Amino acid sequence: MGDLAPDSTLEYWLETGRGQPRDAEAHAWILTRPAIEAAIGLSVQEALAFFNENTAFNLQFFDAGSYVLGLLAIYLHATGGLTHRRLAALCGTSRLISNGRASAILLQLRSRGLVQRAPKRAADRTVRYTPSAAMMTAYRGRLRFEIEAAAMVNPLLAPLAAAWDLPGVSERFIAAVGEEIVDAARNPSPRADALIAPISAARGGLLILYTLIHEAAGGQDVRPSISALAKRFRVSRSHVRRVLRLASEAGLLSFDSGAHAVRLLPPLRDALRDYYAHMYCGAYRAAARFVIDVAAPDAAAGARRETDPSHASASRPL
Repeated sequence: MGDLAPDSTLEYWLETGRGQPRDAEAHAWILTRPAIEAAIGLSVQEALAFFNENTAFNLQFFDAGSYVLGLLAIYLHATGGLTHRRLAALCGTSRLISNGRASAILLQLRSRGLVQRAPKRAADRTVRYTPSAAMMTAYRGRLRFEIEAAAMVNPLLAPLAAAWDLPGVSERFIAAVGEEIVDAARNPSPRADALIAPISAARGGLLILYTLIHEAAGGQDVRPSISALAKRFRVSRSHVRRVLRLASEAGLLSFDSGAHAVRLLPPLRDALRDYYAHMYCGAYRAAARFVIDVAAPDAAAGARRETDPSHASASRPL
């Protein structure tokens, strides 16, 4: 793969991430793309719109940890079954989230109808769960605009974005994202998005930051209503102030608590670019995994057809 270019084939992206040789090169390439600012703008705008349209879903998956756990639940469902034991084992080996919190969130998902008990299999005492149609629809919608934004930066994702609504496409891509998350957690490397990561870990942290960016409308100064932000995102006023303090300590903005005045600082632009470059790298790797996942069964089916012309196999998207 020595002569591959970032926008020539998705295989290139399998050599990025987790400290691999092309990691810095790929990150830098994304930052030079002319569409990076427009892609980030789309992500910010659509994230706020998605919250307004899917508030219940967002409140359940309101921080990076719980959002990732939902993806992992879908990943486990697609790769052998979602069970409490498999979820706990995955959380333990990947160290993405504690076993206790995983159990608590699984219970919440069940109580809110986002996962449900699957029919029991004969002679199998294991309790299995399956993501509800509502949960799958919400994740499909949440990832749709991120795929569209990533495709603005690298057109290699355009076919995936176009095929998103075909049967099985989004589900199998989400499974590839889960595999990418697990792999990254088991093989950690310094994060390029370190300044944004603490904010994304706070409940509603990114949405609060996105709201400030949206209200600033390309400027620097904004006077947010702490009460309005708390009410909109169903958090306390002290939590909103904590998010603003995290962003201030990271050098992304200045916050005058007395005057409720916020000034967005130049490092915020660079931090967001690094954050989304990190996200897009992961999306391209997941897309490469997805293509391999689709191509391998197709190749096997083709080989079977060559040896047995009477063999029929179901067509697969992409």
